Amino acid sequence: MSQMPPRFDLKKARGFGARTSSALVAVHTWCNEKERKIHEAAKRRGLLGNERQRAQEAEDYKKWQAAADSIWLKNRNLSVNDVAGKVAQRTGAKQETVRKKIKKPEAPH
Repeated sequence: MSQMPPRFDLKKARGFGARTSSALVAVHTWCNEKERKIHEAAKRRGLLGNERQRAQEAEDYKKWQAAADSIWLKNRNLSVNDVAGKVAQRTGAKQETVRKKIKKPEAPH
């Protein structure tokens, strides 16, 4: 019997009714091709989903920064953590995530 490729699953092939070695190899080839197509489709969907997610996150970050800037206009002495807490309350986001994304503007000279 010829050596099977490394990802060969004998139980899976037998489940498809393959009984001879050539039939097993044919089932194995078919299964690998099907897995590859499924993987490629999932990867495409994932990449598109990632792009949409990043675009949405970028919008959220801009909103958080705008809210933070308006708070700092009223009270320049607040820390980034204090402002992040206020922004998080307004937007429903997590305070730590907001804190990591907002930047305190430079003090005017």
